[in-house]
Amino acid sequence: MMNGEHSSDSTRSLSPGIASLANLGNTCFLNSVLYTLRFTPGFCHNLHHLNADLQARLKQENGRQKADPDQQNLVDVIQTLHHLFQKLCSSDGYTGDPKDPVLPSALLQSVGRLCPLFEGNQQQDAHELLVTLITHLQDVKISTFPNPDTNPHPTFDDNKKSKKK
Repeated sequence: MMNGEHSSDSTRSLSPGIASLANLGNTCFLNSVLYTLRFTPGFCHNLHHLNADLQARLKQENGRQKADPDQQNLVDVIQTLHHLFQKLCSSDGYTGDPKDPVLPSALLQSVGRLCPLFEGNQQQDAHELLVTLITHLQDVKISTFPNPDTNPHPTFDDNKKSKKK
């Protein structure tokens, strides 16, 4: 009984729920950060657009230039995080039998490649992971070239400064 109202199991099972993340063993820190980012206003929307911009950029480059490993790792984290949030959203609001928790293992591996501190299934500090992810995402700069032939070796560049003007 809560606030004088009775609650039944049938009512709870029919109410829309939020998709859950599986704990992979000592990964509560990861799940905490993922829930925090997911429900931060505007984060998923901005991540979606960042991922789309990166996809367009990679398609435009079409293998003309190989990104350095750090850039490749960051792109992998962005794509994996985007895919994970899409899976979570598609599982939200489900009113039938509970769905299995979403596994964040691919993201954990991607983050471990980006920052070796987070490799494996060891306990980590959630704040440290949050700062690492936000810092890397904040530093992403995507150059745009109207004509791909104008620069035979396009790279990520400082396009943010021109957007602020």
